[in-house]
Amino acid sequence: MRVTIDLMKKSTQIIDLSNVINPRVGDDDLLLPLHIVYGDNQTDMRGKDVEFLSEDPNKKNIYIAGTCNTNTPGDNLYMGDLTFRFPAGTFQADGTYDPDKTMFRIVDKETQKVISSVNVKITVMKSNIELDFDPDNSSYDSRLETMLHDFHDKGQTMLDEIKDLKNQANSNVSGDTATTAKEAKKQADQNAGDISDLKGEVAGARGRFADMAGREDAQDAAINQKESIVNANANYAELKRKDGEQDAKIANKANQDFIVNYLSRMNFEPEAFENEAGLKAKYPNGNPGIMVTVDTGHKWIWFNNQWNDCGEYQSASIWGKNVTITNANKLKPPYDDANEYPDNSTVTIDVDPSLIRNIPQQTSFTMITMSANKDLTGAVQFFIPRSGRNAYYRIAWQLPHIYTRWISLNSDGNNTQVFTSKLNDSNKDLSKLPANSTITYAVDDNSKLVGVPDTVDGPFTITTQASSNEGLGGAYQLLITQNLSIFMRLAWGDPPTFSEWISIGRNSFNKQIFNSNLTDAYQNLNKLKVNTTVTYACDASKLANMPVGESSAFTIRTINAIDDNAAGAVQLLFSQSGKAYWRLGWGVPAVYDKWKKFYPTDAPQPVTNSTINPSLAMFPTFTVIGDSYTCGTTDFDNNWKGSSKISWPQIMAREHGMSYKDSYSKGGATVTSFLQEHESTFNADDNQDLYIIELGINDALYYQNHPEYLGSLDETDNDKTDHFYWYYAHIIKMIKAKAPNAKIICLGVTDGYNSGSNFTTITKAIQDIAGKYGIPFVDIAQHPLFKSDFYTTHMVGGHPTGPVYAAMADAYTKLIQNCIVNNYNYFERYGAE
Repeated sequence: MRVTIDLMKKSTQIIDLSNVINPRVGDDDLLLPLHIVYGDNQTDMRGKDVEFLSEDPNKKNIYIAGTCNTNTPGDNLYMGDLTFRFPAGTFQADGTYDPDKTMFRIVDKETQKVISSVNVKITVMKSNIELDFDPDNSSYDSRLETMLHDFHDKGQTMLDEIKDLKNQANSNVSGDTATTAKEAKKQADQNAGDISDLKGEVAGARGRFADMAGREDAQDAAINQKESIVNANANYAELKRKDGEQDAKIANKANQDFIVNYLSRMNFEPEAFENEAGLKAKYPNGNPGIMVTVDTGHKWIWFNNQWNDCGEYQSASIWGKNVTITNANKLKPPYDDANEYPDNSTVTIDVDPSLIRNIPQQTSFTMITMSANKDLTGAVQFFIPRSGRNAYYRIAWQLPHIYTRWISLNSDGNNTQVFTSKLNDSNKDLSKLPANSTITYAVDDNSKLVGVPDTVDGPFTITTQASSNEGLGGAYQLLITQNLSIFMRLAWGDPPTFSEWISIGRNSFNKQIFNSNLTDAYQNLNKLKVNTTVTYACDASKLANMPVGESSAFTIRTINAIDDNAAGAVQLLFSQSGKAYWRLGWGVPAVYDKWKKFYPTDAPQPVTNSTINPSLAMFPTFTVIGDSYTCGTTDFDNNWKGSSKISWPQIMAREHGMSYKDSYSKGGATVTSFLQEHESTFNADDNQDLYIIELGINDALYYQNHPEYLGSLDETDNDKTDHFYWYYAHIIKMIKAKAPNAKIICLGVTDGYNSGSNFTTITKAIQDIAGKYGIPFVDIAQHPLFKSDFYTTHMVGGHPTGPVYAAMADAYTKLIQNCIVNNYNYFERYGAE
């Protein structure tokens, strides 16, 4: 029967648990099914926990942080049904506990804030053990009850004697018991009594003790005579005295039963906690097993009713703890939730990925979680899938960590070089570099820069990565010097405030290889030992399995979850040329895939599926709301000319047999000018099957000198404002109202020269707006054409030429096809609406 706890309770409400449970002192793992409601509504208990607080009659405080158990039949956290567990040692005193000080408390796991509490009344009964022995060191034997039943007519005096006998039988005594037993027999022979034969009962009392044969034989001989209660008392008193002497000797020694029992309850897969306070908060009354506090790397064991710090559990380093899980039965917290992975750990998971929360792909993977140090709360996670085709990163701040969304490591950055002549206010201060950029500095004096690590005095390359989540200002920077020193730091806030630089490169090198000591063990990168770092200062052409085209000196780190026999491995290679590579190996021994360069990034590749390319002819009619890049404008000899026959929409329409409405594109168009010219007439035009919005180039140019023009996503549903966000959102709403069954695609922007951060800002705004209104967004920079020399060097007057427009038509075709595949749920009802 479940106890219903109503969080919408009256201030005087007290729930009486007497009709449900009446625990006894010493009860172990008592379970209490609960049903949590709020008035007439169910309460979703996912992400919440239940705590029990009380004060027993001996004035001892009780605090139990329960676990929302879903293993008991009928448990369903979504419906508010769970089972609360009272661990061993909760109730140490009998009586009715003060209801004013006894309560269940509902707590939010993430914030640790108390949601509500309800007072309860609970009565704890005395121990159900009739004899005064220690229940923790004795097992249950039904023959004791038989013995008591047989002796019930002997009276209370006889019962007291049997209790003494039980205490003696429960103790481990030495061989000299025989002498004491013989003396007892002599005394028993001199007396006549009325006690029946006790041999069977005594045998039952000592039957569980395998090492007591000598003692029990002597006792059987001693009590085989019919002796009086008085003489039996004397015999038992003598035995009790002797037992007391021996008990004093072994009081501080754990017997075999205790050790076996304790070890059987221990979990040898350690449980991780942020720090000592977190451990003691969850298990204030102890818990079997090894516990590890991440901040110190120490192991803790519950012993003598207190938590004991047993020293360092593992070597602490930037690469941290290594774990491999290949058995779903061993997938226990924190490894079933990527948000909970310990800082500075490497985790390889090769089980059903659907069992793991907060990962970017449903696949086997290796996860590297790095944190600056124990005094900083920021972290970076790298997710490397088994396929090796794409990797992700994300950053976090606060304790507990709150992670941003996952970001593909294949995403593009803004790659530039800065020499002394190009130093300006935008690139002098490293903490103010644009997000998602990679910059190489080759200045004559680093003192002209702000924020460079103290030990860096030469050229270096720095990557700044940040989340694109609205309202999150988290970022991290990775700095690699000309001599391969590597530094990392984290930031949070808007503008971001960076932590101190920490070195993660030179201080972890394990071995250096020169031509003179290039042995067989180091000639093949596929065969390097896991969890080692090797610096090569030799002729790299002699090495096997180098990245293609790389021949300079380099440092390579091979990371594996456990050892040479583990399933997955990751190699990170940093070359003297300033490039960085990674690759994933799988199997025993590891079979590595191809090297991939992640630093600096190559031209971004589109997300493609060569075998699935939906024909755009599924849309009989379409239009593009755009500017001069949509009109086919060229500028030869200062003669601006818009030729629709070479515009990319017209070329795309001819290829697929679609009908293109060429009415909504105009040179110099902005979101503002489009609405001024078309808002009044747009509704009268024929509906199209597909609307593509490619506005923003001219808005980006205007925004560069008028930052107030941008606005914010919050205002898109408000009254009209003269801001880009409002105008762009209004165009989407206008299309939805006019043609509710049509499909819309929003395109990011880039110009012929990839002008910089103002284009990135406008593209980000378009992505935000599209996401708010459920419209597919396409970042055209994801196609290699728009980073190629063919595109950027064949501009005339800032506009493409005919061949470039033709290439754009092909690029847009592939991007839209991928958009349909990647947004299937949006397009699946097209034609059926």
